[in-house]
Amino acid sequence: MNKRKIEGIIWFVVGFILVLLMANKSSMLSDNVGENIFALILSGITLFFGKMTWFIAIGSMIYGIIIFFYEKIEFHITQGKIVALIGLFLSWSMILIRGSVVKGNPLANTFTEAGRKLLEIGFNRESGGIPGALLSMPFYSVLHLKIMLIGLIVLVIAFLGWLVKDMIELGYELLKEVMKYYKSDDYKEKKRKLAAKKYAENLKKTDYKRYQREMLKAKIIQSRNEKLSFEIAKKPKDNFLQKTEVYSKEELAEKEKEWIELFEEKEKEKQSNLQNMKKNSNEQKNDVKESELKLENIVKPSENVKSSETVEEQNEKTADSEKFEDKKEETEENKKIEKKVEIKEKAEKEDKREPKLEIVTPLRREMINSAQMDPNFQEFPKLEAFENPEVVEKGFEEELKKVNAMFDNNKGYDDVVKKSISEIFKSKPMDLKKKEQIEKSIRENVSHLENVLKEFGVEAKVVNYEYGPTITRYEIIIPKGVKVSKVTGLSDDIAMNLAAESIRIEAPIPGKNTIGIETPNKIKEPVHFSNIIKNKELDSGELKVILGKDIVGRDKFIDIAKMPHLLIAGQTGSGKSVAVNTLISTLISKKSENEVKFIMVDPKMVELMPYNDIPHLLVPVIIDPHQAAIALKWAVNEMENRYKKLMENGVRNIKSYNGLSYVEKMPYIVIIIDELADLMMVASGSVEESIARIAQKARAVGIHLVVATQRPSTDVITGMIKANLPSRISFALRSQVDSRTILDSAGAEKLLGQGDMLLLANGTSKLQRIQGAYISDEEVRNLTDTLKSAKKVKYRNEILEEIEDETIDIDPFFENAVNIAKQEEKISISMLQRKLKIGFNRASRIYDQLKEHGIINYDNQLIGDNIDEID
Repeated sequence: MNKRKIEGIIWFVVGFILVLLMANKSSMLSDNVGENIFALILSGITLFFGKMTWFIAIGSMIYGIIIFFYEKIEFHITQGKIVALIGLFLSWSMILIRGSVVKGNPLANTFTEAGRKLLEIGFNRESGGIPGALLSMPFYSVLHLKIMLIGLIVLVIAFLGWLVKDMIELGYELLKEVMKYYKSDDYKEKKRKLAAKKYAENLKKTDYKRYQREMLKAKIIQSRNEKLSFEIAKKPKDNFLQKTEVYSKEELAEKEKEWIELFEEKEKEKQSNLQNMKKNSNEQKNDVKESELKLENIVKPSENVKSSETVEEQNEKTADSEKFEDKKEETEENKKIEKKVEIKEKAEKEDKREPKLEIVTPLRREMINSAQMDPNFQEFPKLEAFENPEVVEKGFEEELKKVNAMFDNNKGYDDVVKKSISEIFKSKPMDLKKKEQIEKSIRENVSHLENVLKEFGVEAKVVNYEYGPTITRYEIIIPKGVKVSKVTGLSDDIAMNLAAESIRIEAPIPGKNTIGIETPNKIKEPVHFSNIIKNKELDSGELKVILGKDIVGRDKFIDIAKMPHLLIAGQTGSGKSVAVNTLISTLISKKSENEVKFIMVDPKMVELMPYNDIPHLLVPVIIDPHQAAIALKWAVNEMENRYKKLMENGVRNIKSYNGLSYVEKMPYIVIIIDELADLMMVASGSVEESIARIAQKARAVGIHLVVATQRPSTDVITGMIKANLPSRISFALRSQVDSRTILDSAGAEKLLGQGDMLLLANGTSKLQRIQGAYISDEEVRNLTDTLKSAKKVKYRNEILEEIEDETIDIDPFFENAVNIAKQEEKISISMLQRKLKIGFNRASRIYDQLKEHGIINYDNQLIGDNIDEID
């Protein structure tokens, strides 16, 4: 806690104590004041200040709160503010004194008597205190008037306004700026984006709910379908204790045929019964009609007689009609009984059939699937019978439209890559049991390490340890008088006693008084690219890429724009190619083709070929060393052209240039060379010169080199290349000599392989040990396929065309350069600079002209015949 906070606490506590004392004033002052220190303090303060003690207490608390919470605010206490504060205090004190005078303490007409009365009022603890009483004496004759009260109130307001003037001005300016911002286009645009975001989120929730409903319906239908299929395949049981069995595929096919035949016979019989019933009904109707006709014939001859029916005829007619009705009711009842009988007969027939003894016990789903493959089974209800084909087809068309719209709009990263990245790179959490085993192993190693050092006469103590995915670093302290070299000389003995593949000792750890002993973990934690790619830290920086995790398990990133060029070395199987893939995959996942472009050189023709045809490429992956030399020359020319653009626009670097609103944005260019040794074998002079020129100047214009090799010898990594590539990464190497070639120090020969690396960043001499992230071939393929589908690549084939310009004038120093070559029997750019006293660029142009005229070849060897011809 700093000094300002302590000061604020003190002011607040003092004010708070005064408030508590004032709140309990009556009880405290009624006791014996001399026996209570707080009562004594309260009595003294209130005797002098009266009710203004509240003013002092509350003001102290407010001041303390402001200092505590706003410690960075510096209060400029001017003379005017001090005067205003004192004036506010005295004005309020006079108001309280006047109140006491008006309430019943009138003043005398003489100054002496009035002054005595005012002092009496001032010493009263319920008044405004002595300061207000003393100040009121000159105004004793007008103190009781209202005009005096108004004047004092005006003074209070004026003094208070002066104290908070700065705050009022700040509030006004803030309000003005806020209103201005609310009216700005930027605020309206952000409000529109926020509304669009909420709409999209609501739409997504709605779509997800719809999807859940569809899935629920599908599951219900599927469950019903499986239940029906199982019921069909289930054998009948003699009793409820019998185990449920199902028909085999052959049995089920036979049974289906039997059931279908039985069902068809029943349907035929049913149709036959219906026809017979209709026939009988028609016959009965005909009989009734005949009887009616007979009655009519009997009645007609006796027209003169009363047309009335005898009692017998009426009974006959009634009996016939009742007979017909009974038959009709009997036929309907027969239908119901007949159905029940048929069902019962069918069940009895099924039960009487002797079941076969074969017991079928396949898995339920396999049984149903095998049953459904039978062609006869298709006549029974399936899933299609419960679905609406129109709904399914409509849903499929909508999904197809969404997919087509996504790719037809050609929105690149925002709609394709960034939405698919969570699907391409799925998180792979670590097994918690494995983590517990690692921690247990580390605790055991702590005691082993101390015992080993003690056996060799070093009373060391492990004071701390930090473990990462691959290695654990133990920090030890050695007694005074023991040489550090004694511990470093025990590296092999420590490795043997800890049963470690190899150990690395960092003595001492930079910035600490401890020695670091790095040992490999017995149980290694894999570092997955898919877990790190979602880290939000990658969104910052210009060209930030993933390396892996450091020795304490933190995600490790580097920004190529700050490196600004990178040299990577490692023997076969050390993880060098995976690191190059990780670097490329990070950039193409986070940056669009308008932000970064690549030139990839892969003489081995296997490592970088999956990236062919991604939209970030300027040219197809180069496999020919001669074309690689041409591409590097183009990069040099592009660098010079970019510098001209920066000069014309008055800016210093690519970031400032891209910040201009009236220019076309300039993409970063990253040149990846997977195997430098193959290029140096074919065109060492041209390649070395181009790499040197790019490395020296190209940082400001956004052109960066990433050079990898598995043979870090001095003929591959020359002094010029090494001097211009300050940032280096070394994986496991064969010898200490190779390690010194890359890192200028030993250590890489003790690395474990499989992504274990040492990073030497630009501007530092400290090596950082890192476990490289792993990205699988499948993840690379999915990522590149997504990019290729999102946007078609547009190659710039002119980059690989070697332009021979015969109109270029010969440099005036050309003949001098030829003479130097004849005299020295060798030539180089640095020699031309020294002998001719010219700059690098001009010496480089003369050197190129010597090559063009056949004075030297691409291996920097003199061609004697051509020198003689020039003479």
